[in-house]
Amino acid sequence: MAIAVDVDVSNDVFLEMLADRVVEKLLPIVTEKINEKTKNDEFLTAQQLAEEVFHCSPEMITNFYLYQPGFPVNHKGKQKVFSRLAVERWMLNSSQPV
Repeated sequence: MAIAVDVDVSNDVFLEMLADRVVEKLLPIVTEKINEKTKNDEFLTAQQLAEEVFHCSPEMITNFYLYQPGFPVNHKGKQKVFSRLAVERWMLNSSQPV
């Protein structure tokens, strides 16, 4: 691939053109990777998260897990929802050896 550069183009303009071209090439690849990683994801309510992932009461989610450092939570309107994959990653990264 050749990039033609006008000799009158400043370094800043050249770098901006180069960055735009890199983004143009990388964006579809990054988007595809994100879609691959999240295609099997689902958002759960606190009730579902408690039952399906933690096997505890919804109150335990609200009173304990929500306040743990880095615990992943999203908002759908006023309701808190949880990405199953993000919570599972958080569990793996937050677990401590016994």
